[in-house]
Amino acid sequence: MPVLPSTTTLATPDRFPLGAHSLALGATETGTAVVTELEHKTTRQGKPFARLTLRNATGAATVNVWAESIPALTDISSGTPVRVTLTLVTGRDGAEWQFADIQRLPANHAVAREALPQGRVSRASLTARTTRLLKAMSPEARELLLLAMETPVTTGGGTAFTLKERFYVAPAAVGHHHAHIQGLWHHTVQVAEGALSLARCYLEASDIKSLDLDVVLAASLLHDCGKVITYSWTGTIGMAPLDAAMSHMGWGLRILDEALLRAELAGGWTPSARQRNLAEAIAHGIAAHHGRLEWGALAVPASLEIQLVHLADVASSTLQPLTDAVASLPEHASGWHQIQDGWRKRFIFASPTVTEADAAPTTPYDPPASDALLTFTLDAIAQEA
Repeated sequence: MPVLPSTTTLATPDRFPLGAHSLALGATETGTAVVTELEHKTTRQGKPFARLTLRNATGAATVNVWAESIPALTDISSGTPVRVTLTLVTGRDGAEWQFADIQRLPANHAVAREALPQGRVSRASLTARTTRLLKAMSPEARELLLLAMETPVTTGGGTAFTLKERFYVAPAAVGHHHAHIQGLWHHTVQVAEGALSLARCYLEASDIKSLDLDVVLAASLLHDCGKVITYSWTGTIGMAPLDAAMSHMGWGLRILDEALLRAELAGGWTPSARQRNLAEAIAHGIAAHHGRLEWGALAVPASLEIQLVHLADVASSTLQPLTDAVASLPEHASGWHQIQDGWRKRFIFASPTVTEADAAPTTPYDPPASDALLTFTLDAIAQEA
């Protein structure tokens, strides 16, 4: 496993409070941040302005810099550490930062290292969770997975790499979900845990008689492996040029195919019939995990196992943005709160903190001898039969 950057970056007193939600309107703050994006644009009326995106250990924010202040952005570009002064004002969609001043800092200022967002989950936690998932697989499935992760492959440009070299640091997206260093790893672990939990739930209830848990786990752990090629994370997170050639599903299929072919032809690996079948199932999971062709899938799920992977993928990718938003709210927050989601604003409902007393039933449910709802349901079934 490669050496990873720390997932915890502590804010220092001079960091601009970009993630603050408790400041009063009209408050003016000064602090350090790093510019992650600078766009020069024009209003509908033809007036020039700039859109400046800032980030540091406290969070991120995007502000407009109007024509009269644009000269202050001379020598400012993506990756530049700056000391910025902003005022919290009421905008069209609620509270927003208003540009006041900006000063360039030395390129080696510590805040420059905070341009890439870090995840909230530690590397130690992800390692432990990954280990539990690997232990839940059969030795044959585990060998197949490790070969796919450790066998060198090449990109279209001829660069050789092993999947594991990039997998543990790559983001899972540019801005929607898990858009941070180690985001792909975090998302993948969530999908594997979710798919495995769903599978076990249905098996224990006998709603599904048989499932191949090796397929569920191996397909989950490799479903997004193509993202190590489609995303770049040097300086800022973005789309790599090779993304235009194929989707991450296409690149994932190529990585899997090349890795296993090299392991067999050059490495002397002799796959069992079971491993060949597993490889086909994993390939189908990579191609079909988006679920629908209109959602970019190369195929639709053709097995119960890959349908579970798809459902877990949807759960992880849609729940994590909400989880991140709730985590950024003030402690003990409840009710409706406006949050920043990229350039747009949206509202999220934070439920009040539930205590153990609240969660416990106050009185046990003791059904009557003839429950009305149950009797009605059984009578209806009898009549239909």
